[in-house]
Amino acid sequence: MKNIIPLGIKIIALMDCAFGIFILGWFFRASNSLQTAINALLSSCPCAIVAKIAVLVVFLLIILFIKSSLQVFQLNPKGREDHINFSSLGIFVLLFPVLCTHNLTAIIGGLLIVYLAWSIFYLNSPRTKKLFQV
Repeated sequence: MKNIIPLGIKIIALMDCAFGIFILGWFFRASNSLQTAINALLSSCPCAIVAKIAVLVVFLLIILFIKSSLQVFQLNPKGREDHINFSSLGIFVLLFPVLCTHNLTAIIGGLLIVYLAWSIFYLNSPRTKKLFQV
C-alpha cells in the first residue's frame, strides 16, 4: 500500500514550487527578458560581476525551491531539512521589511512569516516527523 500524503505536506510542497515559479517570473519581469540575463552572464566587463552573481543566485533559489518541494512531496528527509532551513532564513530576512514599513509590504511579509513558521512547526510535529523516517 502507498503512503497517504497529508494535506499539510501537499500545501508545503505546492507553496515551495509556487515560490520558485514566482521568483522566476519576478526575475524575468525585472530583467525584461531572458536575453538580458544571458547578456549579464556572458559579459566580459568587470563591472558586470554583481549582475552575474545576482543571476546565479536567482537561478540557485529557483532550483532549490523546486527541488525542496519535490523532496517534501516525496517524503524525503533531506527535503524536510532543506525546507526548515529555507523557512528559518526566510523568516529572518522578512522580519526587516515587516518591522520597517507599515503598508502592504508589511502585511504580505507578515503573512509569509506566518506561513513559514507554520510549516516549520508542522514539519517538526512528531506525527509528521514519523512520515519522513525511511
